[in-house]
Amino acid sequence: DRQPREVAPGIRLGLSWTDSRSGRANGWLWMEPDQRTIWLHNQAVNQPLVFRTYSDGKQRELVLTNVGSGSAQGYLLQVSN
Repeated sequence: DRQPREVAPGIRLGLSWTDSRSGRANGWLWMEPDQRTIWLHNQAVNQPLVFRTYSDGKQRELVLTNVGSGSAQGYLLQVSN
């Protein structure tokens, strides 16, 4: 199932490739309020992807904690400003 999943209100994660052996994934984050895409290229487990949303100016970090065959687990952290 390659359908994007909502990981927070207005933020969806889609995966196009995963490698459970190396713990890496490719995909995208769709930011609904900002109408933009943030690309994940060879994103490694426990390596934070740091970004800021334009709509509220808050910094966030996406961290994958586990990558499986066609799936990933992790969390989205909002950093205090």
